[in-house]
Amino acid sequence: MEMKESLVREAIVFPFIQRLGYQVAGSERVRTETPLKYSLGRKKLTDPVLKGFCDYVCEVESYGRWVIEAKGGGEKLTDDDAEQAHTYTHHPAVGGFFYLVTNGGLFRLYDRDPKRPIMEWTLGEMDAKWATIENLLSPNAIRRRAQSYKIDIGKPLAPGLGSQAKILGGFLTYDQHLTNSPEAAAILEKFEGFRGTITGREVVRTDAGLIRARVEIVGPYKEWDDLNKAAGITGYDFESAVEFISIDPDRPSIFQGTTQGKLATGQITRFPGQPPQRLPMGVIMTANTEAVGFIERDKFKGNFFISYDYTPDDDHPLDLSLLEGPQKAQIDQLLKLQPRANVEDLMRQLVPQVLSQVRVSSDGSFEMVVQ
Repeated sequence: MEMKESLVREAIVFPFIQRLGYQVAGSERVRTETPLKYSLGRKKLTDPVLKGFCDYVCEVESYGRWVIEAKGGGEKLTDDDAEQAHTYTHHPAVGGFFYLVTNGGLFRLYDRDPKRPIMEWTLGEMDAKWATIENLLSPNAIRRRAQSYKIDIGKPLAPGLGSQAKILGGFLTYDQHLTNSPEAAAILEKFEGFRGTITGREVVRTDAGLIRARVEIVGPYKEWDDLNKAAGITGYDFESAVEFISIDPDRPSIFQGTTQGKLATGQITRFPGQPPQRLPMGVIMTANTEAVGFIERDKFKGNFFISYDYTPDDDHPLDLSLLEGPQKAQIDQLLKLQPRANVEDLMRQLVPQVLSQVRVSSDGSFEMVVQ
C-alpha cells in the first residue's frame, strides 16, 4: 500500500523541514497550503481567476524563500511536477529560488530549470547527504545565499558552513609565553592577557580531503610582526583530517600546521628580548601551530598554541664582518681559550646555541568569525 500525499507530508516532509531548522512561527518559519492566484490566461475580467496552493513555503525573514511540492508515495515524479513547483516558486507572492519536489521516497531539488535538478537523493540516502542538504536549505544557508548567489553543492566544512569559508576577523588572547631567554621572558610577560587580531583569509578543502585554514594574524608585539614580515611569513596554515569541523565543545576538532620563513644574511632583525642586529648568517624561522576548537553559529572558537624555532640556514653564507655585540664578545672569548681555532667553525657552533635561547612558545584562546 502506497502512502497518500497527506501521510507523506505528515510523516516525512514536515519532520524534514523541522530538522532543517524551520518552525511554524518566528523569523525562520514554514507556511503550508499557501493560496496563489494567477491572472495568466484570463481574456476578460469576468473569466474565473486561476488558483493554486503551494504545499510548503520555507522562509527566512528578510533573506529569502524556497518551496516544497509533495506528491503521493505511489506517484512517479515528472517534469510536470517540477514545472508546477517552478511556477509556485516564481509567483510574485512567493519570489523564491529553490524548489523541492518529493514523493517521500525520492527528493529532487531545483534552482531554475525544471528539467534539470541540481541535486537528487532518496529517503535512505538522507542521513548520508544531510550535511550538503543542510548547507543548501537551512536558515543559515539561506542567509548566506542572500549575500552571495553562488550555489554550493560541495562537501560542507561543518553544519551551517559551505564547502569553503572566509575568515572575516577575530582575536587571540595570549595566556602565557615560554622562552629560554630571561630577557625575552621579562618582555613577553607584560603581554599576557593581551589580544592579537585575526584579520582574515579562508578555510577550504584540499585535494587530499584535508580541511585547511589559512589565517592572518597581527600580534600585540610589533617586533614579532616585523620579524614575521622579514621572514616572509604572512599567515599561518592549519590542517585537519576530520570530515567536518566539530560543533560539539566536548569533542573539538584539532588543527595543526607548520609555517616556515627565512631571514637572510645581513637582515636587520630584533628577536624578543634582544637588541636590533644584523644577522651574520641566514636563519630558518619555523612556526608550529595548533588550534583546538568548534563551530558555534558563525564562529570558530577554542584554544591555540604556537611556537617559534630558529635554526641556521646553510643556504646563506656566513659573514663574519657582521659579528657585533654579545656574539662578537663570545667569539673573542672563545678565541682566547682556543687561539688556533677557526673563527668560522666557532661561529657555526655558537649560532645554534644563541638561536635556541630565543625560542618562544605561546598559548591562549581564540575566536574568529567564518562565513
